[in-house]
Amino acid sequence: MWRRCCLISVPAWFCCASSRRWNEARAMIAGSILLLVVVAAVGIMLFGHADGGYALLAWGNWTVETSLIVLVLGIVLAVAVLYGVTHLGGAALRLPGQLRDRLQQRRRERARKSFDTGLLRLLQGDWKRAELELLRHAADREAPQLNYLAAARAAQYLGASGRRDHYLDLAADTATHRDLKLAALTTRAELQRERGEYPALLETARALRREDLDNPYALQLLAEALADRGQWDELSALLAEPAARVLEPVVRDPLRLRALLARIHDAAERGSLDDLKRLWRDADDLARNPEARVAYTQALLRVGDDTDALGAITKTLDRDWNAELAGLFAQVAHTDAMTRLASAEVWLQRYGERAQLLAAAGGICIELRLWGKAQSYLETLLRIAPSAKVYRDLARLAEATQHPEEAARYYQQGLMLAVEGVRPAGKRAEPVSAQPASTQSLSTQPLSAKEH
Repeated sequence: MWRRCCLISVPAWFCCASSRRWNEARAMIAGSILLLVVVAAVGIMLFGHADGGYALLAWGNWTVETSLIVLVLGIVLAVAVLYGVTHLGGAALRLPGQLRDRLQQRRRERARKSFDTGLLRLLQGDWKRAELELLRHAADREAPQLNYLAAARAAQYLGASGRRDHYLDLAADTATHRDLKLAALTTRAELQRERGEYPALLETARALRREDLDNPYALQLLAEALADRGQWDELSALLAEPAARVLEPVVRDPLRLRALLARIHDAAERGSLDDLKRLWRDADDLARNPEARVAYTQALLRVGDDTDALGAITKTLDRDWNAELAGLFAQVAHTDAMTRLASAEVWLQRYGERAQLLAAAGGICIELRLWGKAQSYLETLLRIAPSAKVYRDLARLAEATQHPEEAARYYQQGLMLAVEGVRPAGKRAEPVSAQPASTQSLSTQPLSAKEH
């Protein structure tokens, strides 16, 4: 506490000392002038007493004769009077301006304090008092636009959209230079985004970017507005511009991914394989994104390009595990089944008994009529991830291999699981014979990999 008092008192002492020194200096100057006047007067008197002399002044018919002392004193007095009159006249002329400046300074100081108070109320969440304080003396500030912009925020928090727009218009209409115009546009865009007014935000963001192409925040606002409006092509083109590199990756990359996923979905909806492959070629680093790879593979399967879909799945699963791509692997058809089965078995050895791989391997074995392997994969799948679909597939497999009792039991257990959500207890099925079923059984109960 003592140190704090010392720190506070030192500046105060310095200010007092400075004022005292200035007063002392003024007193010394005045004393010096008085001393000079006295010395001059004494000198003149002594000079006049020694030799009075005289002065003769003539002007036309007028003649004035006086002593030299009186003449000198008269001249000094005249100069002093002239100086005093001139000084007083100048002070009188400057007085209205000084009063005007003083009043203006007081108004500005009052406006500054009102702005500070309003801003403090705004930060405290007292929106109503903040709006009043910010507008009270706004006209007396050098930049009243700042008051209007802050008041617009307070009005938005109060739910007064009409007043908010009025203050924003005032700020824009009275902006005297470019920085204030940009501040008005930016504030308008931010408030529109907070309210979810994305159609209006899109228009404001376009205007803001026209004013300042290099402003990263303007680019971000425009990108968010385009994303909300679903204008994915324009958003992709915007984020591909060199200016977009100034955006932080945490802002830019999610927007790029959203645009890519939406465009992939649109291409799949149209069934355009060429557009789909062109989008993937232009994806650059996003092609390594797991979510993008899944979306691209789903789109390939949807347009019927199973070969490229299988290539995309294999390329990923050969490096890392991806549950969604492994699930899509079971949907691949129209390719060599033995090659797919070999890949599935390699991945099972690498990643263990994953439900997606077991389902895919079981489906491929059914496609190849490898009934014993299919039974083994499906029963393992039933053990780690029971579902009504697995029971159904096992029942159909039992029917195809002429085991009707096992088929009935699987149907019953699958139905109970589907209805009650509880896996029923029952004895384990005997291994199904790998002998091929009759043609009639296979024709009446078809099994295909697409069901998996």
